[in-house]
Amino acid sequence: MYACITKANYLVWNTELEQAKEYMADKSHIPRMALELATIPAFVSAACGDENMRKFAFDKLGGLESTLQRYKRSEDISKMIDEISKWNAEITVEDLERFDSAEKTSENYCKLEELTRDQQMFNYELDLKLVDAESHLLRSLLQFMDGSYIRGFYNFRSCFMKYKEIYHKIEQFKNEPKTSNNFIHSDVIYPTYFGVGLVSVLPPDLLAILSHIGFNIDRDLGFELMKKAQQYGGRILGKATFMLCLKYLFIPTPFQKPKINLDLAEPILQKVGNLYPKSGFFKFVIAYHNVKNGQVNKAIENISQSIEVLTQASGETPISMIYVLGLAQFYAGNLEQAEELSTQVANHEKGKFDATGNSIILLAACKLKKGDKQAANQLIDSLAKKVSKQNKFPHEKVETLKHIKNEQDRHLFIILSLFQNIYWNRDLLHMSEELITPLYEFFKQFVLDVKVVDEKSKVYPDICSGIHFVNAHFLQVLNKAEESLQEFHKTTSFEKIKIEKIWSAFSYYELAEFTYFNKVVAGVENSQEEKLKYLHETKSLLEKCQKISGFTFDDIIHARAKLAIKLVDKEVKEIKK
Repeated sequence: MYACITKANYLVWNTELEQAKEYMADKSHIPRMALELATIPAFVSAACGDENMRKFAFDKLGGLESTLQRYKRSEDISKMIDEISKWNAEITVEDLERFDSAEKTSENYCKLEELTRDQQMFNYELDLKLVDAESHLLRSLLQFMDGSYIRGFYNFRSCFMKYKEIYHKIEQFKNEPKTSNNFIHSDVIYPTYFGVGLVSVLPPDLLAILSHIGFNIDRDLGFELMKKAQQYGGRILGKATFMLCLKYLFIPTPFQKPKINLDLAEPILQKVGNLYPKSGFFKFVIAYHNVKNGQVNKAIENISQSIEVLTQASGETPISMIYVLGLAQFYAGNLEQAEELSTQVANHEKGKFDATGNSIILLAACKLKKGDKQAANQLIDSLAKKVSKQNKFPHEKVETLKHIKNEQDRHLFIILSLFQNIYWNRDLLHMSEELITPLYEFFKQFVLDVKVVDEKSKVYPDICSGIHFVNAHFLQVLNKAEESLQEFHKTTSFEKIKIEKIWSAFSYYELAEFTYFNKVVAGVENSQEEKLKYLHETKSLLEKCQKISGFTFDDIIHARAKLAIKLVDKEVKEIKK
């Protein structure tokens, strides 16, 4: 049904962007082709942080919406089907084998020419509604990137409601035989499943906000539908794989060892790696998977390839990727390369985004490690000018630095900030001891072995709690559980924290997770009363985590704690039956 569309989609995901534009140039009067064309500047904007490219994507979406208005009448849709049939016929068997990954054993799969005209009309009328939903989704994502959160929320809700309308229609007719005029093609079913499945990759706190504007959700159903969409493949494979990897690599899962999600992500990344061998987008996702698996050298190789491919294909610099490559080089102990890459990001002039501030922090840490305090001071001073309030993590560091006047304390804090970001990414969990040890030595040299000078500073408790937390995390990944616990408890002992409240929240969650795994799960011989006691202890720690508020950047820890409380409540209920 979608051979020509699938070809265009394949060229985009395989980062053959010029070939994609050339192929779609005379076809963009068809809504779905216009949508595929609009995804190119949107993808490039996401990778490079280029505001002009984002504006170009908005313009393309505006054109798409005008195009959709031209396909209201049956005769216009019929002409569109004839054009798509002609383009499908022009595709060679060899090309089809290369880019069409759709699961052809599906009972709802068939070629376009095997459908009657009535069936074609029924399916393409549904598909035009899908295009409308997908355009709202793309617009909402661009608005989130642009900092227009209210508009982004509105368009996301709008896209989801459109997906749900089509989903209800599909559920009504998906079992119709191929002889029925209401037979629904799999190329309509699974992209709809993808849309309804979007709720499974959203953090709970974001869903809570959306619920206030009439957003009803079922995360479990959404997750199952997203997996079905990814398994089907076809033109939805790239999007569904990306969203599943977003969930597996970045969305918090309560009381679950991270290795489980990493193992779930591996086969689907292998699948897209084979299907899209030139994909700069997926090489980057694979590199993230490498880092979280402790495969730093593999990550460096994949990110380097990703940057090269995207730069050549788009003519733009993928700044966010260069920052991640610099961080990976830092992990590998390649200080010169880390410094060079961080400098490139820090000096980039197009826009202000998180990678800029994060790179300045990393670069300042590199300068301190080399003993160049003057260069480090200049970088720390430049941080306020280089980031905006939208760049939430580095902006929080700027606010804390306003209260730190002593040079040594400023150096200590910048190293602390670097390791806070590393903890937040969960990058140390599966790293080899060979790589962790020099990082820990660096932390000890500039933080643990240095006394905070200004004990009267308003952020003295903030700094001290951070020192204990980062030390606790290092001890945790080095399998020194008892020492780690002591440090986590020390983190929570500081009162009157002004800005860096998240240290205590992190610690309460880590203590809750330790209690759950070591006293609830491992305590198989415990009585029901003892198990209940430890579950209540776990919940108490999670509630303390939840009560700490005032974070200025994305509240991932609250999302994880909220999900964990639900899990604990469920177990308590099971015991009390």
